[in-house]
Amino acid sequence: MAGKIIADTIEASGSQISLNVGNVTILTASSTGLTLTPTSNVNINIASGSAAFTTANITTANIASISGAVVATQANQETATSTTTLVTPARQQFHPSAAKAWVKANSSGTALVSYNIASITDSSAGAGIVTIDTDFSSANYVVSASFETVGGMITGCIRTITAGTFSWYCSLNGSDSAADVGSYQFSCFGDQ
Repeated sequence: MAGKIIADTIEASGSQISLNVGNVTILTASSTGLTLTPTSNVNINIASGSAAFTTANITTANIASISGAVVATQANQETATSTTTLVTPARQQFHPSAAKAWVKANSSGTALVSYNIASITDSSAGAGIVTIDTDFSSANYVVSASFETVGGMITGCIRTITAGTFSWYCSLNGSDSAADVGSYQFSCFGDQ
């Protein structure tokens, strides 16, 4: 009758994991391979059966080396249909649901926080131009805007959109008189 060994502890340190029984390390796995103690074959119960478990049965993979069809390309992200590819941080922004550019700027057009924004030009009171760092593929993208007021009612709109810029205009209290606001927030969605 085969005996069962139940691990007392499983320890992880850096890229290594160890299975311990009492003060004895039975198995150590790391990115460079697997070490068994004793070094000869060890039988491990797998579900209802058992299998010989040797270092020859182990293949190691380093996550940093994964490439090929399992990693999403820009095209995979843009079509947004794959359920089997992994997305890396440098490819995430190509998905249609991701904001391609965004900014929060104060009333003088200074960016307080932004992503993919090259500059903001304060053209005049209540008006300005945002220049996007990486242009969209055309002027057919969406700009979502909000305006923070320090008092009164603000009416704001996006005026002109090109692949690399858009302009805005704000007025106060329902008049058509241009007026600065407390801050401007813009986010852009579309194909780059």
